[in-house]
Amino acid sequence: MRAFREIRLLKVENTSDCFEKHYYSLISASTVIRKVTEQHWISAASIALIDARKLIPPGSEHNEERSQLKRKLTRSLHNDREQWWVAKAREIEKAAAIGNSRQLFRLVRETGIRNPTVSETLPEKDEHIIHSQSRKLDRWAEHFRDQFNWPSATLRFPTITSQPEWQVN
Repeated sequence: MRAFREIRLLKVENTSDCFEKHYYSLISASTVIRKVTEQHWISAASIALIDARKLIPPGSEHNEERSQLKRKLTRSLHNDREQWWVAKAREIEKAAAIGNSRQLFRLVRETGIRNPTVSETLPEKDEHIIHSQSRKLDRWAEHFRDQFNWPSATLRFPTITSQPEWQVN
């Protein structure tokens, strides 16, 4: 919205400069307004439901409308995801049938298990990061050696000094 206000405030000096400023203002406004991340498997119908959900005013009187829209959106996203998987399965089958190993492995990599998002950075004991794979393995071995080689814990009960018995008269 701020970008639209900026458009009105632009001073017309040269028509080409003015057009360029309007163009870039509109581009930035459209990217600001459109906050839905475009997923490759989400259909236009699901995006329309997401946008409709954002237009429902807050308040408990709109809870029923919100819940109906949520059910529709959930169903729509489920169907979109299912259609995407079916299309990918067909592509994989087709690549396997014609013997296109390059496309087959690309599709398997696309649909397969992703690498973990947490990077495996290992620090030395002095907090410097290890870059070498062989040093990382050595550091892990060192870490577990330290963990498993603790001195054995012996069970020691506290010594209680004997107290003289009470004399009851």
